Amino acid sequence: MKSSIVIPYFNDLEPLNRLLKRLSFYAQYIDQIVVVDASKDPNCHMLCEAHQVTYIQSDQACRGYQLNMGAEQIKSGTLFFMHADARPSKQHFSAITSLDLSQGYYFQFQFSGKSKSIKRIFEQLIKWRNKIGTPYGDQGLVIDKNLFTQAGGFANSPLFEEVPLIKYLRKHSQLKALPIRFLVDDRKYKQQGYWRRGLKNRWLATLYALGVSTETLAQKYLKQSLKNV
Repeated sequence: MKSSIVIPYFNDLEPLNRLLKRLSFYAQYIDQIVVVDASKDPNCHMLCEAHQVTYIQSDQACRGYQLNMGAEQIKSGTLFFMHADARPSKQHFSAITSLDLSQGYYFQFQFSGKSKSIKRIFEQLIKWRNKIGTPYGDQGLVIDKNLFTQAGGFANSPLFEEVPLIKYLRKHSQLKALPIRFLVDDRKYKQQGYWRRGLKNRWLATLYALGVSTETLAQKYLKQSLKNV
């Protein structure tokens, strides 16, 4: 069973280039790759052409909207959503080939780069959050197209776009964690500081839970730099 990959993009050319090169080694597991660009980056378009993957330009810098646009290009089969700085491996694709597609899946969060105690602390905190809350898209989300459509897809929002989809899957006992680590680029945590970024993310999540709109959160706290979320 092959999968189709959807990648939202916003001015992240070098990570995307590395990802597409990596994915070329697993072509036997992949039906289609769709990159949805919200930054109208001509270099992204050229890169996609060079790698012979589908390029779509989004008229909104909104990750949920981008992900849904990408999913619309895929008529059936398994959807594998990942960010441009993801680092999937053969192990992930091999696992997908034998999945029960009546459920949705996510992988285990692990920072890339040299192992450090601060990384291990955050990985454990995220593992705990996943059990009671929402696993985010940077961990890789895998779901059958029919189930994705039935669940209503992602929210067309710039932040927390996964929340309604995950809530639906949990409500219907259709969400499962796969015991495979999924490498997540640590550069943004390094740039902003692990605790600072982690606390900001939790503060945003708290405000969202209290009813503050994602548009307000994006404008006020992220200053429209959605690529850094």
